[in-house]
Amino acid sequence: MAFAYDYHVGWANEGKVAGIPSKHAIRLVMGFYEQPLHIVTTSGTGITSLMGLKGKRVSVGAPNSGTEEQADYVLKALGIDWNKDFQREKLGASESVAALKDGKIDAFFWSGAVPTAAIIDMASTPGAKMVLLPVAGETADRVMKANPGVFHKTVFPKGCYAGVDRDIEAIGITAVLQAMDTFPADRLYQILNAIFDNKAELTAVWKGAAALTPQKAVGLVTPDARNYLHPGAQKFFKEKGVLK
Repeated sequence: MAFAYDYHVGWANEGKVAGIPSKHAIRLVMGFYEQPLHIVTTSGTGITSLMGLKGKRVSVGAPNSGTEEQADYVLKALGIDWNKDFQREKLGASESVAALKDGKIDAFFWSGAVPTAAIIDMASTPGAKMVLLPVAGETADRVMKANPGVFHKTVFPKGCYAGVDRDIEAIGITAVLQAMDTFPADRLYQILNAIFDNKAELTAVWKGAAALTPQKAVGLVTPDARNYLHPGAQKFFKEKGVLK
């Protein structure tokens, strides 16, 4: 089994994953948590929209990371060339926060669960009012149309980070667990039972487990990924009343 993003499940079966030319019979086990796309700047930069990134210094994520992949999808959909339209940096979340604090970049992308520790740090920095750029309306529609099956609409809820005083519209993906179609169905069924029967123990090491339900484990993923639900997972979620 392996962790991946929901849209990768469908793509693996269709032979669309970059760098993996052939098709593979990957099956969805369950969704774990949503990862909204954070596009972070500060009020001092004057950036209020994605188009405002032009001419700025922007980190698009660490090389070959999910953040870089998703930033690429978003920017291309909007006609922004990261090689020409701004000065591109390739930093992870913590490095991006440090660079933004030091004035070395003007904004950065980060695909991660809410809250992310590095973003908490940024939001709590005295004298630097953090701004999460919205991806909403026509902008969100353009991105999703250009990248079918990748993103879903979501929000950064009010209070999720210091200074976020209203819901902010966004797009996101979902982190999932996947397995080959040859993984024994009875074993996978047992694993899912173990996960949901032992949430207290999981919550002790991952707080997000407290909010995990069978409904969310299926509902958070794209319809394309649900089309490839593993038979062992189908049995489990049908017993829980999530699937017909």
